[in-house]
Amino acid sequence: MINLFREIWMRLACICYWQRRNARFFVILGAPGSGKGTISTLLSDETEKHDGVRLPVLVTGNLVRREIADKTPFGVKWAPVVKSGGFIPDNEIMKLLHTELKKPEYFNGAILDGLPRTVGQARKLRRMLMWWGNRVNRVVLLDASDNDLLVRLEGRRTCSKKTCGKTYHTSFNPPKVEGKCNVCGSELTVRDDDKPEVVRERQRLYKEASRKLLHFYELNGQLTRVVTSNTRSVDEVLKDVVFTIEQFD
Repeated sequence: MINLFREIWMRLACICYWQRRNARFFVILGAPGSGKGTISTLLSDETEKHDGVRLPVLVTGNLVRREIADKTPFGVKWAPVVKSGGFIPDNEIMKLLHTELKKPEYFNGAILDGLPRTVGQARKLRRMLMWWGNRVNRVVLLDASDNDLLVRLEGRRTCSKKTCGKTYHTSFNPPKVEGKCNVCGSELTVRDDDKPEVVRERQRLYKEASRKLLHFYELNGQLTRVVTSNTRSVDEVLKDVVFTIEQFD
């Protein structure tokens, strides 16, 4: 009965929000350092090649950091939690996400990098998209070992310019000029949440939070696991992700 109601509502919503009727939303999940940002960006390029429409990448972490950098009420309130490696409550994150997704640039959909983090967020995301007649088309988990993740995060560097935020790695993806962003030339920094003690806490919290989330998406038949390790190239991982999306889209 619930599924029937959802289908009826989705059809009505597609009429009311006709600009969004062809929107597609993909969720890229994985522990900190699993490569969500890199794969999401490359996947965005692939959507343009195949469909002629580039799906923007929406990184909730960047949204939060923007709020913190701009010293908005949201940013001031939650900055200490982020710096300590903790997570912001679901309601607060989803309000921020809802405000962003209402913008026209997301009418064709988006690639969600790092969200949802919890079952609560997943359910809220489902309701949010359902209101517009949309749904999460596929969820991809980038599965990496703890040791591989630590190696990746120790060398990660991020552009200090808040409107850029491009990431690099001292070994796997170094900038052309050491310490400088290829795109805007700004200084590269080590994010507070990439420091060793914070990384370990983030990994612990991620495992606790993700167990039920992954089970939720598995039960809904939406989840695919893609193995990513330091011995596999980015192109290999991307190929698997694209195949998964094309197979189930």
